[in-house]
Amino acid sequence: MTYVHRTTHIPTGKMFHGVHKSSDINFGTEQWQDPYIGNGMKLKELAGRRTDFVVTRLYVGGEKDAWEFFDKIKLQYDHPLCLNLPDTTTPGYPKSEEHKRHISESMLNPFGGVEIGAPVGNDNAVGQVKPKGKMKWFNDGTTQAILEHDENRVPVNPKYKDWKLGQLPKKQRIAQ
Repeated sequence: MTYVHRTTHIPTGKMFHGVHKSSDINFGTEQWQDPYIGNGMKLKELAGRRTDFVVTRLYVGGEKDAWEFFDKIKLQYDHPLCLNLPDTTTPGYPKSEEHKRHISESMLNPFGGVEIGAPVGNDNAVGQVKPKGKMKWFNDGTTQAILEHDENRVPVNPKYKDWKLGQLPKKQRIAQ
């Protein structure tokens, strides 16, 4: 089945709309088994616990009909609660160079830069990324993420080498 869904980040009320294929007949309900929440760039910036998000299904059907339903949703990209980017396009339609770059970046493994075949943040059975080492919370003073670290508790990915161990203060996390 193909689902059109709305993912709401509970702490901020921000929303992401997307299309997802799943064999989980309860996807988008309280009895979900498929933990997918979406793979939008802004959505991934809010990375946190799955319980921080509510996924609501808006449509269930075939892929073509789901994309037609999705295309009818009038997303206000400039609205502060909208997590969708305006370059989201239906499969089969030409994509901008920026959109192609976003897709390529989402396919990189954050633990080593190797293409993994499923978008980063996709925790379903096909695309789950399993780190080789231990994971801890790190932050750069404004953003936080769970990252793989070495025995000295330094993030393995050089992109995060200056990040500090630990979560942001709770007040700062809620403000994001």
